[in-house]
Amino acid sequence: MSPLSLPGITVPISRLALGTMLYGSRIPREDAFVLLDAFAAGGGTVLDTANGYAGWLPDGAGRSETTIGEWLRETGMREQVVVATKGGQPRRPDLTNRANPVELSRDLAESLDRLGLPSVDLYWFHRDNPEAPVDELMTWAWAQIDAGRFHAIGASNWTHDRITAANRLAGAEGRPPLVGSQIGWSLLETRTGGIGDKSLVHMNPEQYTGYAESKIPVFAYQAQARGFFSPEKRQSETHLQRYDTPLNRRRLVQIDALAAQRGLTQNQVALAWFWSQPFPCVPVIGARTLGQLRDSLGAMTVVLDRAEQELLTNPST
Repeated sequence: MSPLSLPGITVPISRLALGTMLYGSRIPREDAFVLLDAFAAGGGTVLDTANGYAGWLPDGAGRSETTIGEWLRETGMREQVVVATKGGQPRRPDLTNRANPVELSRDLAESLDRLGLPSVDLYWFHRDNPEAPVDELMTWAWAQIDAGRFHAIGASNWTHDRITAANRLAGAEGRPPLVGSQIGWSLLETRTGGIGDKSLVHMNPEQYTGYAESKIPVFAYQAQARGFFSPEKRQSETHLQRYDTPLNRRRLVQIDALAAQRGLTQNQVALAWFWSQPFPCVPVIGARTLGQLRDSLGAMTVVLDRAEQELLTNPST
């Protein structure tokens, strides 16, 4: 799979991004370094973190960003990877909306300090504030780009309509647009009511139609359905609450059959499905072990033909 190119970012965007939410907390620093080394060695370039990651864990706040910063300094890999972080996430337990210039500026300054970097390649609005005019948020982002604090801006958990409005404004002003959208999406649909946090945005038919028309790259988090593709995870109550639907049951049958037919894992089939979409897709993978990471990296050489893609997307009853 050939890498993507995004405006403002000089390093090619690999077909997989590495989610690092628990690096330095539940995944110890030493183990995280092993995973980061293996991801880079396997052709991965995009490291995905956030200011708010693991803030709900004892001593977890900031550990993902500081661990990445330490790895970059120890390995000298800064010029070979895309460092992407996010700001504006609600803070537990009150979950107050923080998508405003004041809170974003605080998060950005703190993230750069944790990373030990003067700038990051890609900065995501971690949440939207639908009541805020897009020009307020985009004007803030453009000021940071002008100041050299980040080089490209993206939107995480924004609807396609809001992204379109922001990019129309960017075009009219001759300023940098949102270069990507990060939303929840996998081959398994998410059950209505299966997500408690209403500030999260997941792919649905309306959103999909918008992306198919605009071709804005989608960075899909929870791309592996939290491991639900693995047969041993399919009886987990948490997974059933989120993914147990008639369509998903039919899709799992096809995933299992195709994996067996082609000598792949179910995870590899589910990741390869993204690369036959009508717009650019970068699945954000999670890996707690080297074996899990290598399995996901193995998907980057998998190509599904049109019939396989259709069978997975629209399995017969």
